[in-house]
Amino acid sequence: MITSKDIFAKDGMLCIAVADPATGLRGFELSSQRPPALLYKDGSFTQVAWLGVRLENDRRCLCFDAKPFGEEVPAPAFELAHSLRPNAFDHLETLAQTLQSLEGAKDCELDWNFNALPLSSIYFLDDAVLLLPARASDFIDSVMPDEDRFLDREAWYVHNEANGFGKAHYLFQLLYYALASTMPFAPQDVRDCGFRPIPLSLFFSDDDGVVQKKEIGKLCNAVDRAFSMTRKDMYKVSSPYEYFLTALENIKGKVSANDFIVRKSKVYKEYLQKLAKKASIRRFLRKKGAVLAASIAGAAIVVSIAWYYIALALAPPATAGLPKEDIVRAYYKAVNDLDLQGVKDSLARGSKSPDEMTVTNLEVTQKVRYAYEGTDPIVEAQSWLDEGMPAIPQGTMVYGIANLEVQTMDDATAIATFDFLRPYEDYSMETDATTASSVFTGVYHETVEFSFIQRKTWLEISNIDVLEETLTDVFEVSYKDTESSVSTMVLRTDPF
Repeated sequence: MITSKDIFAKDGMLCIAVADPATGLRGFELSSQRPPALLYKDGSFTQVAWLGVRLENDRRCLCFDAKPFGEEVPAPAFELAHSLRPNAFDHLETLAQTLQSLEGAKDCELDWNFNALPLSSIYFLDDAVLLLPARASDFIDSVMPDEDRFLDREAWYVHNEANGFGKAHYLFQLLYYALASTMPFAPQDVRDCGFRPIPLSLFFSDDDGVVQKKEIGKLCNAVDRAFSMTRKDMYKVSSPYEYFLTALENIKGKVSANDFIVRKSKVYKEYLQKLAKKASIRRFLRKKGAVLAASIAGAAIVVSIAWYYIALALAPPATAGLPKEDIVRAYYKAVNDLDLQGVKDSLARGSKSPDEMTVTNLEVTQKVRYAYEGTDPIVEAQSWLDEGMPAIPQGTMVYGIANLEVQTMDDATAIATFDFLRPYEDYSMETDATTASSVFTGVYHETVEFSFIQRKTWLEISNIDVLEETLTDVFEVSYKDTESSVSTMVLRTDPF
């Protein structure tokens, strides 16, 4: 940063050292690129010639004509919190008047950056202010180290400003800096918590949070209010400079900047601890928020899926409360309907169904045929028998349980007998379904034993055992538009 040590008078020039000798000039020495600086004093402006960028006292310096300053050497705005602090109110009052006088000036080129000037653009004399032109500020910015650039311009932040209030906001920031020796928006914790500065009053409060002197508290409240204003409140301020000057006028002659002694009280330290904790959380969420959110979402999905299956496992089956005969009939209805969930619904955990694979394969076939052809490839067996075994559409097949009878043997067992009609499984008789005139359908008479266990208030199937399976008939079922009759041949009747 440019301090008082970097400014000196030499050979009729005011020199502002800004860089080491090895720093390149990048064309700034050209005469056409040297607009004058402005000196405000006693309500009027004097142009101060910019003499160029020169090597003086082994430093790269911006050089201006020293005659307008007499014997006095200006001090940079950075010194508001240091050597200029005793007279900070007077200096800031003069600066506000200077900027107010420049409002609307067409030939004035200041380096406004979001309604804030770089500190390196502002220099104070006892009763005057020197403002560097934007071109000079650009040069200083180009040779300034990054850490200095932050304090020079980036730390000065005017957010959500409306109706020109940003210029008063900036002046209040300078006042905050002069009194607290801290730039309000410079601390990283403040920037990470929505640019809400530490309340100025906390710097001068005792351990109970009380500001002992009324005038000090009054000015602190004015500064804190300026930083917390809504856009609606900003629109109520007709002149931002007058608003700032009024705040200074209210305490003028009652207190000086030297009366503002930073106490670092208990409440101040507690506020900093809370601010640091909040900022740490926000930084973590900013860096890891997406990963954390994805992890939480993934965990929630896993938990919800797990909970669904747990709830499904614990929930009673659709057959809860039915007797054994009805449970068996419901089971075979699901087999006929190609309802895999229905087949598994009444089974106890760990129990297997001998029909599960067949139902699964045919269910997939049925859905694919529906999707691509819009047709159902399955002709339900019992309905087909009841209709007199008619011819069926090309490419379909007769499938299902028919003539089902269920008998209860004891409290834990039931026997089911039925005819299971499905494609005849003899590869020597296979034909191309798209060109064949008929399809062979086997009738398998089965005897199946169902075992049950008691689960809470309902029964569940614990085991399904096929006791006997006999091929009793094989039908040659004609396809429609080929032959209208169905021939029957008995191929074998011995048990498998």
